[in-house]
Amino acid sequence: MKKLAKQWEEKQVKHAEKVAENKKKREQAFVPPEKKVKEFKKQKSIDKIDAEEFIAGPSKPSKKKSKSFR
Repeated sequence: MKKLAKQWEEKQVKHAEKVAENKKKREQAFVPPEKKVKEFKKQKSIDKIDAEEFIAGPSKPSKKKSKSFR
């Protein structure tokens, strides 16, 4: 029984370490929502999307073949 208890305890310790490591990684990767919004606004202003051009789509027709009716 002592051996099983020791194995159980080792598994618990390993699991706790893994959970702590994953939590640390998650916290490091986290970007606050305000920062995401600011980055998105900067990117959008850099791109300067023309609404009419965006809605109209590409000027050249696509070269995809349309499915013919049988």
